[in-house]
Amino acid sequence: LLELRRDGPADEGEVRLGGLEGTVGGTAEGVDVELQRGDHTVAVRGLQVPVLLPLRAPFVREVRCVVAAGGGLGERIREALHEPPDDDGLVSLPWTLDGASRYAARALEASGVRDVSILEPGTLALTWGDGSQGRIQLHNILPGLRDLPPDEGREQLDAHLDSLVRSREVVALADERIHVRLYAGSHPFRVQVEGMGAVTFASRPVADDLVAVFVQDLPTAMRPLREDELPAPPEDLWRSARANVLASLPQIRIVGSGPAYMLTCGGDYENVLPLLPEVWEVLEPLLDGPPLVALPARDLCFVVGDSGPAAVALLHGLMGDVDQLAYPISDGVYRVLEQGRALERLP
Repeated sequence: LLELRRDGPADEGEVRLGGLEGTVGGTAEGVDVELQRGDHTVAVRGLQVPVLLPLRAPFVREVRCVVAAGGGLGERIREALHEPPDDDGLVSLPWTLDGASRYAARALEASGVRDVSILEPGTLALTWGDGSQGRIQLHNILPGLRDLPPDEGREQLDAHLDSLVRSREVVALADERIHVRLYAGSHPFRVQVEGMGAVTFASRPVADDLVAVFVQDLPTAMRPLREDELPAPPEDLWRSARANVLASLPQIRIVGSGPAYMLTCGGDYENVLPLLPEVWEVLEPLLDGPPLVALPARDLCFVVGDSGPAAVALLHGLMGDVDQLAYPISDGVYRVLEQGRALERLP
């Protein structure tokens, strides 16, 4: 139990932990606590507990909250109180999913996002000033933060959030919904257009024979965009364009009972699903190995876990059973890299 009693400003005060006296200071990143036991002081930096919310009032008489539940944080504090700390007297607590979520919510609200809700630790729902909505996931970035010193971890999370906000802002400047669609071809993506000759569309390489083309979501069609029509370079728009795809889909269904699955979502967006990290966060635990995908057509996506040659043969068999492909893409089998950042065609 962390017991705070204070009569002064909210960024100062006294703290008692297990009968020991000390001081506490609150910041946007967490709570800094210094505890005295005998002749030595234990300093705890970045204690991520929900103590900041009630402490935002100018004066607080008494606040009680749990220091840490799970993750071994409470045990680390107790050990530090009864054993000599490191040379600098500092106890560094690792980022938790809950703490990172609260920190991200405050940072995003400060950056101008109209409303931020934590749906569950690691998943945040955002509402922007124009009413558009989206979600972000922190599960992938958290493992890298845990191994960093507190300040470096905070800087990396700040950079991640700043990239998200900047990507969303440049899309908003164009006053249009920018998505991506998968096409057979190479980067840069050039197409012969009658009356115009060869036109190069804005794209990003996904595999040796596949490209993600940036498109404008119109009421009746998806219009491929030239690079000079984009409000920012393709790499800067990559995250937000995929997020726009996810936000536009009413439902993604996983069909099958294993080892092979088919993904459906409607609107001919099945070909884009392998590029969405959120899909793999749900699907990977169901697979027998690293994900392999087949994309025979714009509206078809088959997935298996890479358990050996039989998995590749299974995908080829599924593609062979499909007749009359309206919008063919590829007859290959691809390994999914970095949760959809790229695909690697297998020989």
